[in-house]
Amino acid sequence: MDRVTMAVNKLQTLIGEAAIHRASVQLKHGVDGVDGVDGVDGVDGVDGVDGVDGVDGVDGVD
Repeated sequence: MDRVTMAVNKLQTLIGEAAIHRASVQLKHGVDGVDGVDGVDGVDGVDGVDGVDGVDGVDGVD
């Protein structure tokens, strides 16, 4: 897989995760959690997607 394809795939993943996070924020005081879905202010995590203040990591990406 070339670098462009890898970059496009990563971007698509990040866009998808951002959409999930936005949806969870819109739920606010929603399903099985506090201000989100199964977590606190996010999806299965704290202030992010599967992580802390980021995507799958701490204050960043991976």
